[in-house]
Amino acid sequence: MTTPMHTVGFVYVLTNASMPDLVKVGLTSWLPEDRAKSLYTTSVPDAFEVAYRTITSWPQAVEQKSHHLLNENRVNPKREFFRVKVEEAINAARGVAD
Repeated sequence: MTTPMHTVGFVYVLTNASMPDLVKVGLTSWLPEDRAKSLYTTSVPDAFEVAYRTITSWPQAVEQKSHHLLNENRVNPKREFFRVKVEEAINAARGVAD
């Protein structure tokens, strides 16, 4: 595992009405709302909504630890989608970020 870079950014939890059982947990240096808009492409029927966001000086570390906590529910090892209730994803990210 590589050491996460120290940089200010956001860790977010996104939901999508077309994927009710999935959440996306990721990081961005943009506003999470802008990241959500960028994911709304022709291949996705509904827009993503920001369910949670936190600003942190260690976004890569917070994201990696959140993913680790949720890993048994990861849909695809190459993607940031997890089959958990949104509250569980928020609690994971919030717990790591605090």
